[in-house]
Amino acid sequence: MILKTFLDDCKARIDDPESVLVVGNEAADCDSIVSALTWAYLGGDKRYIPVVNNRKEVVALRAEVAIALAAVGVTLDDLVFLEDILRPERHLAVFLVDHNEPSAQWDRLGLDYSVVGVIDHHEDVGLFKDAPTRIVSVCGSCVTLVLQALPSPPPLWMHEMLITALTVDTVNWTWRVTEADVRAAEWLTGFGTVDELH
Repeated sequence: MILKTFLDDCKARIDDPESVLVVGNEAADCDSIVSALTWAYLGGDKRYIPVVNNRKEVVALRAEVAIALAAVGVTLDDLVFLEDILRPERHLAVFLVDHNEPSAQWDRLGLDYSVVGVIDHHEDVGLFKDAPTRIVSVCGSCVTLVLQALPSPPPLWMHEMLITALTVDTVNWTWRVTEADVRAAEWLTGFGTVDELH
């Protein structure tokens, strides 16, 4: 299933009470969006729906997001945004990526939600210790941790999108780069093995 077809299916399932929303952080930057897309698509749970945790017009200002999405044949029009899931009367199951503390705006909006998973590369604030999946480890990009956690490696056609997010979030490999980020980049660019991701 190509990513666009998957996203079309996600939009059709948006009101399914069994769905699990894979939500990036409020900044809605390239790393956050790519991490949510990748985990929702390949994380092994058919209930996953990736959600951009901001408004479409805000994300449209981020050229790097458009570049990353174009690598997999997707545009902003294909994505699910925060405004698409605003259902105050509904309880939401949420899987956090690229943050380990829910956005304050969710409480301001009166959303009823529970956190069922976390993958994040920022400092651990110690929440959701009982989540079935909880991976919080400081590194340059959340994409690195998503790649390590996937049940199987992403297909080759996703690699350009993933390396774009890694490069942007590490400020062109000059900020907070860890050995794990380097191994992820080496694998994505064909210079490393899958085993080296872990």
